[in-house]
Order: sequence, then structure tokens, then C-alpha cells
Amino acid sequence: MRAPPIPPALRMTAIVGAVIVVVVLATYSGDRVLSVDPKGDIDGLVSQARAAVWGKAFWKHQLELAHDALRRERELPALLAKAEAAQRMASNEVRTTMEDLYRRGVIPRPSAAQQQAADLRRQADAIEAADNRERSEAHHAQRLLELQQTIAILEARAR
Repeated sequence: MRAPPIPPALRMTAIVGAVIVVVVLATYSGDRVLSVDPKGDIDGLVSQARAAVWGKAFWKHQLELAHDALRRERELPALLAKAEAAQRMASNEVRTTMEDLYRRGVIPRPSAAQQQAADLRRQADAIEAADNRERSEAHHAQRLLELQQTIAILEARAR
């Protein structure tokens, strides 16, 4: 048995409703997300709909978001350096406290094997930290380049 046909008026109402939903989503959603890539392509169907609904305002808003992202990316090395300095200070404080505890006899000094293992762990940590730093700097440089490319495209489209 076949389902009864959908009346044309109901079909038209469903289509109009779907269009209204798309327009509302495009108008009010995702306005804080940079959705244009360095090639100028818009990521996602909703963002593409927003671009169609907003027109030049979409590109201007994306340009603002890209400038904000570039500013944050440029501030990142200073924030990381500050965090590394705080971590070094904390490590030094722990080392000083431990030496004080050893000196006062509150806790026994580690054996030669334990000390060697701790030294090796510190060396391994330093190697990993250097690798992480190198990879982070490469990612940072790539992200800066991508944002600058995106901004150039957005500036042209926002005019």
C-alpha cells in the first residue's frame, strides 16, 4: 500500500519552513568563528549560508576575527616564555626545598642509582621539551603565515 500523496500546499509550507530555518541559522549562528581558510574557501555549509545572507558584512566580520586571531598568535610566544619562566622558578624552588630537607636530615638523600635515574629523567625531559619547542615554533610560523594569507583574501573581499 502506498502512502497518500502530500498536498502541494503542505509541500510548499515545508519548503518555506526549511528556507526560514536556514536563513535564521545563517543569520544568528557561528558569528565568533573564523571560517575562511588561507585559500579563501568557507568552511561548512552554515558558514557558506551566512556568507550568502550577510554579504560584505560576513567578510568584514571574518576580517576582524582574523586580525584577532593574528594578534593572539603573535602574543603566544611571550605567554609561553612567561609560563616557562614560572615553571623554571617552581622547579628551582622544589630543588632548593629538597636540598634543605636533605641537609636537615628530614628525608634521606637519594642513592647514587636513584640520583642517576633522576638525572636521566631530567635529560629526557629536556630533549622532549626541545623537540616540543621546535615543533611548536614551526606550527606557530605556519599559523602566522596562514592568518596573513587569510587576511589578505578577506581584505580584498571586504571592500
